[in-house]
Amino acid sequence: MYKKIIKDKNITKNLFRGNTLKMDIDEVRNICRNIAKEYGYELDVVVEENEKIRSTLGRVKFEMENGRYCPKKIEFSKELLRGDRDLILDIIKHEMAHFLVLKETGENHKHDNVWKSYALKLGCRPKATVKVDSRDTSKEKYKYIARCKKCGKVVAKYKRLSKVIKKPSNYRSKCCNEKISVGIYDII
Repeated sequence: MYKKIIKDKNITKNLFRGNTLKMDIDEVRNICRNIAKEYGYELDVVVEENEKIRSTLGRVKFEMENGRYCPKKIEFSKELLRGDRDLILDIIKHEMAHFLVLKETGENHKHDNVWKSYALKLGCRPKATVKVDSRDTSKEKYKYIARCKKCGKVVAKYKRLSKVIKKPSNYRSKCCNEKISVGIYDII
């Protein structure tokens, strides 16, 4: 499964701009079906969009049957399908590599060398994660901001009231180990 690693907002901030779908789930199913067929398999699992998954862009669900792991469902995040078409294709191939490994071996190889060989055959990056910033930071609305009293560094932002906001005197910054001040958030 591909997990999102949110590190540098500037590297990939355009990947998920806008709400228009770059690929619908029917097109994703067709691509999955074609890949399975190319390797001599029927796509005998449900391929669906899952708007609830947030920590991964795609995943293959499987169950143990007669001592073998069998794929049961391939899910893709709704967020992914709004993204860059090349990224979507890479994630589809990534998940299909899991599907094919499960079909061929009956074992869960996660992201080991067996899985990597399938990923390379399919033409996707043989990595477990992809760096993506899926958050549209322009839409994030914070109500409160906490700053270090010594250096002024922003140490936290909050959307709602919390213990830190109510009693900032009980907390210290990590940067200078100094008390923090809390104020109403304003765009920096």
